[in-house]
Amino acid sequence: MEYAALCDIGKVRSINQDAVFAAAREDTGLFLVADGMGGHSNGEKASRQIVTCISQWWEGFRPQDYDYHFMEMMHGLRQAAKRANEEIYDAYNQGTICGSTMSLLLICGQAYGILSAGDSRIYLYYEKKIRQLTTDEIWENQPDLTPWERELHWEQYHGRLCNAVGIRRELRCSMITDTCRPGQVFLLCSDGLYRYCPKRYLKTCMKKTNRNSHPERTASMLLEKTYHTNARDNISAVLVKV
Repeated sequence: MEYAALCDIGKVRSINQDAVFAAAREDTGLFLVADGMGGHSNGEKASRQIVTCISQWWEGFRPQDYDYHFMEMMHGLRQAAKRANEEIYDAYNQGTICGSTMSLLLICGQAYGILSAGDSRIYLYYEKKIRQLTTDEIWENQPDLTPWERELHWEQYHGRLCNAVGIRRELRCSMITDTCRPGQVFLLCSDGLYRYCPKRYLKTCMKKTNRNSHPERTASMLLEKTYHTNARDNISAVLVKV
């Protein structure tokens, strides 16, 4: 397993509200991108609190403690995310809104699992195809919106984040599990990257990683491309090659 991580303040922002985590040993790895809610109080503290709780879980993690049962590992990881959610909510949501997106990937043996909240993304490149594994939790993707509501409020709410870690007492996050196969390449990234890198370029970079390029080189390409487009946000990504 090869991986690389970047977390860059970008060209415009004075504070980096993003945070990343990447670690691996033997056939197991844990990877995270968190993006503090821009424009809200203490966003950078929220993203770092998620990293703190997830890294603490990783430090004590041993597959044998879960009898090598992958779903039990995922539930344990979700408890760590739940603890981060509670700590952010209790510490920073006092008369304001504070939170962070979370895109988290656990790989262990022949399985991978994802926990996600918000609009940071995870892509998978495999067998010459790229697909987005996570769903952006933004206003227009809410399943209960009527066509009338979409038309009426499109300009006002389009693209607005509707879920994040820490914005409410109970954690709301999606979980996905699937089989891990040699040759898969994962990309975790904040919107500060994917909004400025076309999907076809992401595919090109992940294809290079799949063939022979080390993830460090691909991460540099992504950062260079994002800077070239005069991106105005923090830029974070984690690339993982199985």
